[in-house]
Amino acid sequence: MPSRVALLAVVSLVGAAVMAGSSGAAAATAVWPMYHLDQGRSGNDSSEPSFSNLRSSWNSGALDGAMYAEPLVDGNLVIVATENNSLYAFNATTGSLQWGPTNLGTPRTSNFPCGDINPLGITGTPVIDGGFLYAVADVQTSLTTFEFHLARVDPSSGAVSYNVNITPSGMDPNVEQERSALAVSAGNVVVVWGGLDGDCGTYHGFIETVAETSGAAQHQWNDTSETGGREGGMWAPSGPAVDSSGNIYVSTGNGSSTSITTYDYGDSVLKFSSALGLLSFFATGPPNTWASLNASDTDLGSMGPSLLPSGLLFAIGKGGRGYLLNQSALPNNFNPGGGENASLAVCHASSSAAFGGLAVSGNVVFVPCADGIAAVSIDSATAFHTLWYTTAGGGSAPIVAGGLVWTLKMFGGTNLYGLQPGTGQITASLTLPAATEHFATPAAGDGMLFVGAGNRLAAFAPNIQPTPFTPKNVGAPSATVAADGTQLIFWEGAGGHLVEAWWKGFWNGPVDWTAANRWSPSLTSAPSVTVGSDGTQLIFWRGPGNHLFEAWWQGKWNGPVDWTAANGWSPSVISAPSVKIAPDGTQLIFWQGAGGHLMEAWWQGRWNGPVDWTVANRWSPSLTSAPNVALAADGTQLIFWQGAGGHLFEAWWQGRWNGPVDWTAANRWSPSLTSAPSAAIMTNGTQLIFWQGAGGQLFEVWWQGKWNGPVDWTAANSWAPSLTSAPSVTLASDGTQLIFWQGSGAHLFEVWWQGRWNGPVDWSS
Repeated sequence: MPSRVALLAVVSLVGAAVMAGSSGAAAATAVWPMYHLDQGRSGNDSSEPSFSNLRSSWNSGALDGAMYAEPLVDGNLVIVATENNSLYAFNATTGSLQWGPTNLGTPRTSNFPCGDINPLGITGTPVIDGGFLYAVADVQTSLTTFEFHLARVDPSSGAVSYNVNITPSGMDPNVEQERSALAVSAGNVVVVWGGLDGDCGTYHGFIETVAETSGAAQHQWNDTSETGGREGGMWAPSGPAVDSSGNIYVSTGNGSSTSITTYDYGDSVLKFSSALGLLSFFATGPPNTWASLNASDTDLGSMGPSLLPSGLLFAIGKGGRGYLLNQSALPNNFNPGGGENASLAVCHASSSAAFGGLAVSGNVVFVPCADGIAAVSIDSATAFHTLWYTTAGGGSAPIVAGGLVWTLKMFGGTNLYGLQPGTGQITASLTLPAATEHFATPAAGDGMLFVGAGNRLAAFAPNIQPTPFTPKNVGAPSATVAADGTQLIFWEGAGGHLVEAWWKGFWNGPVDWTAANRWSPSLTSAPSVTVGSDGTQLIFWRGPGNHLFEAWWQGKWNGPVDWTAANGWSPSVISAPSVKIAPDGTQLIFWQGAGGHLMEAWWQGRWNGPVDWTVANRWSPSLTSAPNVALAADGTQLIFWQGAGGHLFEAWWQGRWNGPVDWTAANRWSPSLTSAPSAAIMTNGTQLIFWQGAGGQLFEVWWQGKWNGPVDWTAANSWAPSLTSAPSVTLASDGTQLIFWQGSGAHLFEVWWQGRWNGPVDWSS
């Protein structure tokens, strides 16, 4: 849960874009499924809101290993991989852990002939395709034996479909490393390997395709072995690029051949078919031939190629020289090499100059040089030049999102930098919770930025200054939390209109749905909202004539429907209704009826009831407020209400009715309720009941086998705002307690509990 006292990020989005859909954030990238967003490795996300004013939203706790892989975004989940061979998923909005760690095997920790990562687990960025996440783990099977495993994982739950050994035949896994990001082509996962840092042992650059459905290896190829040589690693963090036909483009590092007549595919760009037939290749020519780059360990393969518009391709490596090529056919010339469309020195250095991955926006390529970022303009199919070069901050694999170029320190740092794409000027410098690993790169999605910083995941969101809610809160709010973590708050607005605001990292709305949909029925009570397992939002209220009304959202609004009229019901709805959905999908609606009776109707494909439970059970206590229903994990229905004398009453259903019990009398509590109570049940079974007490104070009792409280939280915390309506309590997936109410000036107030109270915050001002 973000610290919203610090964040105070509220945005009013009333307008055509918002009116098109309820309870969702403004359009933003919902899926960042692979390294630098897409198969061409563009790193260009044009769908985010402005990131010109970001601030920290949340940081994860320490994970079980370092993160070299780029975070991925899948809906409202951010998924990360660690060198302990673990996968984690976090709620993008709140930072709460959704699943994990899902461990894919014992990471490598011994018998390293060289290398610079220990433990060595998941290093290459996974990929999401066809509803599954694929990750490659380096697995230690004994003190001296190692395998590479591909796992297929459900990104929504962390469940593993398979986790299989895909170590290529002929490979010595003791001296190989899967450093590159995964790709997909023709229903297969594309995996490449190179050597450990230090180039020890007889390793080669391997490429393999593996069937997504089964994990079975389909095709493989490796370089340098045909010449009796070694090296030629495929290790660029950005990994292969894939075009729309499924062709695969890979850059290689230095091979061991230094003879211009003995080509070993080192320091080259290779183009493969989806079946790994080698279609064409580019080997660097003068002034830096592939043979000379081999001799000097100046890998072209320190960065994977990126695909450009108009069928072009850009590649650059440790030598700092950029190469412009055609995707359709690479030159196929190795002696002396060359044949590119154009090449120029881009980085300042000519060795150890460029690593990681590129970003591409239109005709501009953003290049990560060891000392900064260079912006390269692709002027035509045969020409390019450097627009600007900055050494002030950054240098690691950039992305473009929210109108800025985002980069980190190439060899590790504690700042995220935002650069103006036209000039390279730094306009943002954000502090990370820990230092990044080599060649780290951020990801974007859900209107936010995410960075793996060491063993901590950091999230940043727009720092939008609060603006007043202009349909003001006229009645008690009703709050719930959707499965993706979005907080939905509905209330009765001016003129009896249905108004909503929702929190998804920042506030959206308020939206007056009555006006937006030209509905004629007016609310004459607070609404009550709940969310079904399929995401349907159900909103009930009392309307004209004391009738029960409903509207529901399933990607668009349905209703309102006057169920009292539609069913010919005679009982009148005297209070706001209270709705919950039982585990079997039954919709339960309770309200105060005539004479202060407890009424219920329930929907199971058709309406049942209404039933007057007060009459049916010959109960004598009368309701003097709306009832509030909560559901226990075992399906028990708990109904609380304010009764005579401002007492707290409860009845509960477990196949039959129990109670009512006057808990105020039973416990000799002195505080009196001056509003309807609001109840929620935690995953450990604790029942939480909040209400407005005398003087507009927030009271709570909670049941843990016995009653605790009441506690006057307003007095205990010296809060100044007073409640002028019943509160509404709901629980986030991480257990955070969220309490909303109407306060002074008809404003919307909130406090939330995360081991201590935060707030109150007046969201209306």
